[in-house]
Amino acid sequence: MALTLTEGASDQIRKLIEAEGDPTLYLRVNLRGGGCAGLKWDVFLDNAPIKDNDHTFDAPSGIRMVVNEVCLTYVDGTEIDYVQKSLSGGFKFNNPNMQASCGCGSSFTVKADEEENNEE
Repeated sequence: MALTLTEGASDQIRKLIEAEGDPTLYLRVNLRGGGCAGLKWDVFLDNAPIKDNDHTFDAPSGIRMVVNEVCLTYVDGTEIDYVQKSLSGGFKFNNPNMQASCGCGSSFTVKADEEENNEE
């Protein structure tokens, strides 16, 4: 199980952490219900104590990512990238578990677990 950051995402997150002036910050990767497709990304810098049900991932760049056990099922294998277009930029989530996204791209659904598919 893993989360990864591209070099572009690592650079951008490092800039955000430096701007905050708090080297204890890490990237909290979370999901919440919402949008037309059901799930939305909820990603932010955090310095709250890491809980027992949290999983941590350290990118080679030194950026720490934290995701709780429930969300990890849906985001496992996700690569977080940062894309710069003209005058704006934003994070892009390449999630292999994504089945579909809404028309505007702000929410998504995930593939059903094989176990759920085999239920009679």
